[in-house]
Amino acid sequence: MWKRAVRTSTVPELPGDWLVQGTALVRLPVGPVACAVVRNNSGFGSGYYAHVTLQPLYVPADTWQATLGFRLGERTAQSLRPGFDTPEEGAESMRELAGLVRAEALPHFERYGTPDGFLELCRSAAAEHPAAGRVHLLRQQAATEILLGERDAALATLDAIAEVAHATTDAPAWLSTHAEEAERLSLLVDEGLEKARAELSDTETRTRAAFRLPAHDAAP
Repeated sequence: MWKRAVRTSTVPELPGDWLVQGTALVRLPVGPVACAVVRNNSGFGSGYYAHVTLQPLYVPADTWQATLGFRLGERTAQSLRPGFDTPEEGAESMRELAGLVRAEALPHFERYGTPDGFLELCRSAAAEHPAAGRVHLLRQQAATEILLGERDAALATLDAIAEVAHATTDAPAWLSTHAEEAERLSLLVDEGLEKARAELSDTETRTRAAFRLPAHDAAP
């Protein structure tokens, strides 16, 4: 029902081309960093939240991430979106959603929706994050540095991931996994950026398929 309403009443109100895929409204064309507005159920009846997110497709992931984004409408107390039973009933709400996307999501996408902009966002967020959870940001930062050819910066970031893992007592499984991933990428970067970039390209291909997103150069 939500997908039908978005196609009918939200997409026509937005500039450019968009894809409604599952719970996400995705801006086209989909570059290496996918720009999306993702529906998240609220737990309050049929209401939901819409999360603005940036997804680096060259970093392994199973779902749309919740980091490096924000809840649409939160600054104007419009974050909880009402549910509805028919597309017609939800038409006005969907037009309001389009207004929020134009006002809040599009500027975020324009600034950070490229690898260069995304790297800026990663570095800023990781620098402010004091806990082991910053590894989630660092692995995206390192991959983007590799993609952009910043070899020394990538190696330093990958080393930082390993340092966090080694300094964490009883490190959880996910942290150990990310540390192993970082060590493997470091070896690839040492052998040459081409090998590391080839791995990122393979990851992007798999992620696009898993998220059912078109290729970057595909027509909308």
